[in-house]
Amino acid sequence: MIGLHFQSAEIQHWLFDPETPLKELHQFIHLVAYRDYGNFSRTIFGLVRTAIDIRISENAEKSAENLTGQTNRLVSEVAGLVLIAEDQKQLAAKLEQQTNKLIRLTWGLVGLSVALFAIASGQTKIMLKENAQSYIQHIDAGQSKQAPSTNK
Repeated sequence: MIGLHFQSAEIQHWLFDPETPLKELHQFIHLVAYRDYGNFSRTIFGLVRTAIDIRISENAEKSAENLTGQTNRLVSEVAGLVLIAEDQKQLAAKLEQQTNKLIRLTWGLVGLSVALFAIASGQTKIMLKENAQSYIQHIDAGQSKQAPSTNK
């Protein structure tokens, strides 16, 4: 490329072609910077520097566009997560209400169980007394029917 005139269409096409690797542009600018080509050297150096600056700007623009797209996706994902978090918060409140209701119902069952146990104990006590009295009456009735003993 150095052998070509800096105003030639071929060198200008090569310099500003997006397919030209940035590494080749850097090598070319260093080659021009370290050799003395007179006025040509300063002019081509400025032209190559401009081409490199344009390429860096284009790369920065692409990076910025990618970052903007990723940021927009991130914002929409975070918005979705916020909605999910709000739903979970409402579900947690409902769950807490239902849990409290279950606790109250459980204590109600405990109270009913204690009451039933007390009733069953009372009825058992009454039945045992009645059975004991009828047994005693049965024994008393059986002894009076027995003949007096003749034990001598």
